[in-house]
Amino acid sequence: SPHVRHVFAVRHSALHMMKSTGKIAAEAEKADHGGVMNFSELKIATTKMLVNVLKLAEEMGMSPEELAANVPNVMASA
Repeated sequence: SPHVRHVFAVRHSALHMMKSTGKIAAEAEKADHGGVMNFSELKIATTKMLVNVLKLAEEMGMSPEELAANVPNVMASA
């Protein structure tokens, strides 16, 4: 059903974003313990995060332009 597909798509996007978040956190923790962050890995993880945010927005019926237009309002309330 459309509802089941929608729920799957939202959950799947969230899981992919959590994977990216984990990679970013791993690089930050490495630096916390005296290591050096791998900025190449951070750039890849950040790009993948954005791709999954855009996929989630599409699933929610939002265009990239609508998503970007909402940023100032969300940032002002943060």
